[in-house]
Amino acid sequence: MQKKGCKKIFITGGATIYRIGMKYTDKLKITRIQKEYKGDTFFPEIEGDEWALIKEEKHYDEKEKVDYSFQTFKRKK
Repeated sequence: MQKKGCKKIFITGGATIYRIGMKYTDKLKITRIQKEYKGDTFFPEIEGDEWALIKEEKHYDEKEKVDYSFQTFKRKK
């Protein structure tokens, strides 16, 4: 994978693609849903020693009765 002047790249999985893509970025924008779902593909854990949470917007979905948040992480230098 090469950047070649790209400013934004969107990665939508699976798990291996997420892990590989994380090596090439310094910012992550994550939607975190506070509910357990069945599935076989999950985003890797975001390690606190490597990433800093710089922004978080918390929300509640009335229809689904679930909390969720939009989180932005920046790679620590």
